[in-house]
Amino acid sequence: MAHQTTDPTNPERWVVVYPAYIDSEKTIAQGRRIPKEKAVDKPDIRDIIRAVSSDDFQLPAKVENKAYCRDYLTRGRLRAQLKNADGSLVNPEFPDRKALYCYLADKIKHSEERKLQKEKEAREEAKAKAKAASKASKAAEPRHDKRQGRRGRKKR
Repeated sequence: MAHQTTDPTNPERWVVVYPAYIDSEKTIAQGRRIPKEKAVDKPDIRDIIRAVSSDDFQLPAKVENKAYCRDYLTRGRLRAQLKNADGSLVNPEFPDRKALYCYLADKIKHSEERKLQKEKEAREEAKAKAKAASKASKAAEPRHDKRQGRRGRKKR
């Protein structure tokens, strides 16, 4: 158990990162751990995995299939080792967990996959707006009654 050991190399003592920690749509009460300006819209564990798998991320890390208690429908978390057995930092770029959260959020925010996904969503949204506008314009046109020549009277 994590509380029974102080060894920082034990995976149970590694820092945990849930997607809710870096989600800009969450409040602090809902689990966000970094400022909204630095956070990301709707991060997913796959986004975090992509950020960790880059070449400049030099920390031992592993992904676990666990759920955050405040956001139990979202599965997945990351564990990362910040300190060595002697207490020194594994990577001086990450002196604490907040620095790790901010790094991951920044990496996700500037990733190519994220930009492509946003462009795709914008195109789909524009297409939906155009479709709704065309429906509205058709509804505004006067409807022609097919029986207009008969003035609505029956033939006898």
